[in-house]
Amino acid sequence: MSEKNIKQIYDEYAAEMAKLYFHKSTIHDLYKNELERLKNPNYKNSEDMVFEDFRDGQLKKFEMVETNLEEQQELIFILKNRQYQWLVAEAFEHFDDFIENAYAYIGYIDNSCWPMRDYGNIKLNELGNKKFDWFLTQSQSKKTKDILNEFRTLFPDLKSIESEPIKANKKKLHPKFVLNFIAQLRHRIVHNGGKVNDKTAFIKTIFAESGISNKSNKGQYDDFINYFLCGKENGKLDKSIILLEHHNNDEFTPLTFHPISRVFDCLMSYSVILCELIENYEDKNVPCTIY
Repeated sequence: MSEKNIKQIYDEYAAEMAKLYFHKSTIHDLYKNELERLKNPNYKNSEDMVFEDFRDGQLKKFEMVETNLEEQQELIFILKNRQYQWLVAEAFEHFDDFIENAYAYIGYIDNSCWPMRDYGNIKLNELGNKKFDWFLTQSQSKKTKDILNEFRTLFPDLKSIESEPIKANKKKLHPKFVLNFIAQLRHRIVHNGGKVNDKTAFIKTIFAESGISNKSNKGQYDDFINYFLCGKENGKLDKSIILLEHHNNDEFTPLTFHPISRVFDCLMSYSVILCELIENYEDKNVPCTIY
């Protein structure tokens, strides 16, 4: 009997994601209130900058910052967007953890589900003594995209689901593309300050990872990508990944587009699908592909 089942693994992940959904709502409300505060005619638009001098412990002024209403609003949007970016990065970290745990679990309950290379330097007759934590350690040495490829081989239904357009999205985007897009967003947030310096190369990478032709399918993905990369050229959000709620007049999408919600929803959908596939495998006790 496994020390941890797939439902527990999913529940732990869902609990972490629920916190992020809540944090997103809290951040939205806080910044909405701050924008309202700017409407106060007595709102202070200047502030003395001070520091504590470690020699005598006294506060000393070194600069005064003055801003106008437009600059204050812009700063609020920049700060809110940056906080949203870190929520996305954290969400993908939790998704990574879920994928690693799910893969460890399937290997633990049925050793034939893993390719031999994933076991490392070990004799086959030693596997029966290994606990879940050992499988998790092995799983953590494997990249998330490689684990997902293993799941696609183990579960043909996952591959079929990924090839079908997302029903909630009239642009007919495929789940695999959206997941790879999120992975690339997370990479830029963590390693490049939340900016995409070369949009063409960025998009080309996502198409390549998703197995999609850049030429024949480009049109149906352009608008979706642009919702996240719509910073004003030469502005303070130029080249930034934009996760703020914003309005659009596109006939295919709602009036208000919520980029961060799209990210969270995609990650949750994937985790639910994998959880169900693994549960069904256990119930039917269908052997995995051995390779």
